[in-house]
Amino acid sequence: MIDESSLDMLIFTAINYNITNTRTKISKTHGDTKTTQTMNNTNTNLNHKPNNDNYSPEDIYFMEYVLKLAQNAYDNGEVPIGAIVVAEGEIVGVGQNRKETRQDTVAHAEILAIQDASKKLGSWRLNNSTLYTNIEPCIMCCGAIIHARINRVVFCTNEPKFGGIISQTNLFDIPTLNHKVNYQYGLMQNESQTLIRRFFREIRTKLNS
Repeated sequence: MIDESSLDMLIFTAINYNITNTRTKISKTHGDTKTTQTMNNTNTNLNHKPNNDNYSPEDIYFMEYVLKLAQNAYDNGEVPIGAIVVAEGEIVGVGQNRKETRQDTVAHAEILAIQDASKKLGSWRLNNSTLYTNIEPCIMCCGAIIHARINRVVFCTNEPKFGGIISQTNLFDIPTLNHKVNYQYGLMQNESQTLIRRFFREIRTKLNS
């Protein structure tokens, strides 16, 4: 499991990376000072489009499995998120959101899937593995993915409030990290969005009743 000091440093690096890329450039034109604002890397989903190509039949199969886990989380009153870790074509780690059930801040689907995979494989190093999840992982989960040395992440749709890959920051694109995580998203996006929206619509209905 990722240690607290490493996670703090990773988040600090991400924040600094975004601040640096939001800098104001000063240039002189014909003796006058001209100020230009560079594009903020925050909310980078504006610069990323879903990639619905190049998914294998295995990708589709594994994401269907993830959506079943998400549905199971939904049925148990949890935000419907599922995750699996796949190595050499086999599912080695399984997780679904259990934050409310366990009253545990870090009981996210991705964290539980990583822990399950590490236990089964007998190592925290999950090199050459792929993590599938239906929602863009948060900053905490992205940190765990990097530390676990996971090679690839596939997710259905972005998470505008907490997403750590393309939404609130882009941890996997920080060039100074010692591990590179490849990522794709857009596979079964509609199915995931429908499930998430239905869950929160029901929550709002209960709160207003």
